[in-house]
Amino acid sequence: MTVSYPLTMPTSPAPRSTRFALRNVVGMAQSPFTLSTQVQAFQGQQWQVEVALPRMSRAQAATWQAFILKCRGKYGTFYMGDWDAETPRGVATGTGTANSAGSPSVNLAGDRIFYTTGWTGITVNILLEGDYIQIGSGSAQTLHMVVNDASSDSNGDLTLDIEPALRTDITTGTTVITASTKGRFRLAANDIGWDSDYAIRYGFSFAAIEAQ
Repeated sequence: MTVSYPLTMPTSPAPRSTRFALRNVVGMAQSPFTLSTQVQAFQGQQWQVEVALPRMSRAQAATWQAFILKCRGKYGTFYMGDWDAETPRGVATGTGTANSAGSPSVNLAGDRIFYTTGWTGITVNILLEGDYIQIGSGSAQTLHMVVNDASSDSNGDLTLDIEPALRTDITTGTTVITASTKGRFRLAANDIGWDSDYAIRYGFSFAAIEAQ
C-alpha cells in the first residue's frame, strides 16, 4: 500500500501537553549610542508545535510508531490542529466562505484581513479572538487564528483579523472551517523515536513545524 501525504494523525490517546507558537521573522537594528531602534517585519511566519503524549500500551503505541515512521523525518506532511481548541468560542453560525470579490483585490497572499460571507446575518460574536479557522481543505488547507472579535452584518459578511497572514491568494467560495481546524505540518527533526519502561508503557514526544 502506497503512503500518500498529508497523513492523518492518530487521535488516541490525545496529548498530555502541547505547546503552540507562531514564529515571526522580524529584523531589528539598534543604535549603540542612542539605543533608538528600527524594526522591519518580513513575510515569514510559521506555526511551531511541541507535543508530549501520555504513557500508552503497546497496542496504542503501534499506531503512533507507524505514523512517525511513515513521516520519514521531515519529508512527509500531516494534518494537525490544536486539540484543546477544537470548537470555537464564538457562535459560528452559518456556512462561511471566502469573499474575494472586493475592489481593489482582497484576500491576497500576505493579507491579515480576511473577507468572508455566508454567515448568519446581524449576529454578534460569530467568532471571538483566539478562535481558529481553517481556510480550504486537502493539501492546500491552512490554519489561522482570529485575533479580534467579529460580528456579521445584514448580508452575512464577516471581516476577520487573522494571524498568520494568508499564505496564498484565496478565491471566492473557498470554505472556511471553524471546528476541528487543522493545518499541514511536518516533523521538525529527521530523528524521532519513543521510549518504553519496565511496565511496557510507551512514551512519545515530538516537535512539528508548519509545512509551506
